[in-house]
Amino acid sequence: MAGMLGRRVWRGLLGGTSATPRARALKLAGAPAEAPRPEVGDPVPDVLRKADSLAGSGRFADSLALLDDALATFRDDGKLLLARASTLYGWGRLHEALEDFRRAEAAGLTGATLDGRIGWTCLQLGVSDEAEARMRRVVGAEPDAAEAHFSLGVVLAARAQYPEAIG
Repeated sequence: MAGMLGRRVWRGLLGGTSATPRARALKLAGAPAEAPRPEVGDPVPDVLRKADSLAGSGRFADSLALLDDALATFRDDGKLLLARASTLYGWGRLHEALEDFRRAEAAGLTGATLDGRIGWTCLQLGVSDEAEARMRRVVGAEPDAAEAHFSLGVVLAARAQYPEAIG
């Protein structure tokens, strides 16, 4: 059950407010509101769009292959690592996904989206202490986002901390 809720809420965290999807994604990723435009010829944004489209169509192996090819050139690109981890998560390969989420974090990527994804993955893998800590960080970063509070409530309920989960 937590897995189904996690994926649904995870998607909600990426666009659940009235802000434009781009502005919301930049805020959650910890990027400045006016992120610099990619240089002409920078293939990473196109790879990310294509990989997301493939994974969204259930073509996880193709998405993963595309991301692995890009990572061969751009080894420490946090966004590519996040996309790879997200593809693995969607495919149900949670241990590998968690490893890549952590690699993305080590590469310098921060933000509520990453914390939320690590939190849901940890919850599904039974690492409830880290899941709670990550979801608390998401709530701290997005105090007005209902999805953030819901995610924390799910983690707290899974840890049998019912009074705090419903409070």
